[in-house]
Amino acid sequence: MKKLLLTLLCAVGVSTSFSQTVNFGIKAGLNLSELTHIDQADYGSSLLTGFKAGGIVDIGFANFSIQPGIFYSTKGEKDTKEFMGFGPDGSNYLPSKLELDYIEVPVNFLYNAKLLPAISFNLGGGPYIAYGISETLKVNSTISPNYSNFHHYPYRNPDFGINLVAGFTIKNIWLIDAGYGIGLLNLQTPDTMHNRVISFSLGYLFK
Repeated sequence: MKKLLLTLLCAVGVSTSFSQTVNFGIKAGLNLSELTHIDQADYGSSLLTGFKAGGIVDIGFANFSIQPGIFYSTKGEKDTKEFMGFGPDGSNYLPSKLELDYIEVPVNFLYNAKLLPAISFNLGGGPYIAYGISETLKVNSTISPNYSNFHHYPYRNPDFGINLVAGFTIKNIWLIDAGYGIGLLNLQTPDTMHNRVISFSLGYLFK
């Protein structure tokens, strides 16, 4: 992983030397995340609402750009079938919420197509590496509601994967995009579990 990250950073550094524009910016937005449980089809997982926020560098060329960045990103899931007990709705399952907080470094490669004089369409993606910094698990029951900061399982760290991105650049400064993050690392054994994140972001480039 260290070699991969170093290779990406070197590639970004070389690209900067040949770029036409280099602009710094900020981005923030909504994360809708889930952990896939391939070995447990009836797991009861649903999307968890979270956020991401951070900075980017936009390295522009004629028809494409490279956007490395660094973000604080929350991932995880909501579950209904992980814990047995007496749920608040009278069921045998306790609803829970797991939040995994990461420092994520993506490097996206984007093709830019001019739609109007002030609007461009962007499409692409790229790899990411994310280091987990905290974990919070809340289990809701009628007896002891909202167990928080409860140690769950030793998830593998760091995570890595691929981001797919589509969006618009307005007046060369405003960024609006949607993305889908596909975690490639199996976070836990013997189960098969991966991060999945749908994101919506708004950004601004400083000129």
